[in-house]
Amino acid sequence: MNTAMTVKARLRFSVATYLALLAAVAFTLCTTWGDFVSRDWEAPVTLFVLGLLLSYDVCHKIYVRPTGPRGVQDSVAAYSVLILYFLLALVPLDIDDYWRQCCCFWLLLIAPLRFSSGHRVTVLAMIPLFVFCIFLPRHSEIMLAISHPFRIIATGISGTFLRLFGFNVSSTLTVLRLDNVDLAVTDACSGIQQFEALLLGYILAKRQQKRLTWRIIHYVFCIPAVIFANAIRLVLVVMLYHWPVGDAVLYSGWHEGLGYFQVLVAVLIMWVVGRLLDYGSAPLRGK
Repeated sequence: MNTAMTVKARLRFSVATYLALLAAVAFTLCTTWGDFVSRDWEAPVTLFVLGLLLSYDVCHKIYVRPTGPRGVQDSVAAYSVLILYFLLALVPLDIDDYWRQCCCFWLLLIAPLRFSSGHRVTVLAMIPLFVFCIFLPRHSEIMLAISHPFRIIATGISGTFLRLFGFNVSSTLTVLRLDNVDLAVTDACSGIQQFEALLLGYILAKRQQKRLTWRIIHYVFCIPAVIFANAIRLVLVVMLYHWPVGDAVLYSGWHEGLGYFQVLVAVLIMWVVGRLLDYGSAPLRGK
């Protein structure tokens, strides 16, 4: 930390980032307020908290080490982003208007940030800005698009485990075929929609890893952890279906309980991965 800089100087270098993040938060609240007060409020609220945590970390890093533009290079990059904004806004494309609106607003915030604050600040701020401007308003569509391959992977893993335990099970894409029933792993059961694991995984990565590089590597393991935890949940569903619960395991009470169990398993996996990364990176830190 450069102790020679005054608080006023730090705020002057950081104010553009603060304004951009405030604008992104306001955009999210205006466009997704209905989701926050709906029955399915858990996902948007969890993503909103994740965005706030990311924003706090970005603001802290920028305040500790503020940077400014480097002249022509950042000006050209800023104007390039602005040109991309106008092209996306004006050129007729076969995309949904809401998608266009979200992406345009994201670019509109990035352009002045690059012009006034430089490359480093822009790269750091792009992630929470993406969460607020694109990911959170369109989280349902994004998760629906990426959940299918994860459902296939989780179904295949759980089918392999069940066969190892002696169950007569086959898997086809997202369907587990048992002797007398077919269990379809739907989008709601894909595991990728367990946003609590994404939030808790970020908190774990932040607490367990000190360097940004290792935090990113740690957090990348969040998706495999969620997929593997979902496979474990599917194995338990099949076992409990055979004995002792029966059909009841497929309905709301057991279904929701096993969903929370999946989150705990995913967080436990993330914690173990964090410990392994911490142990593996210790020799590198000593050099």
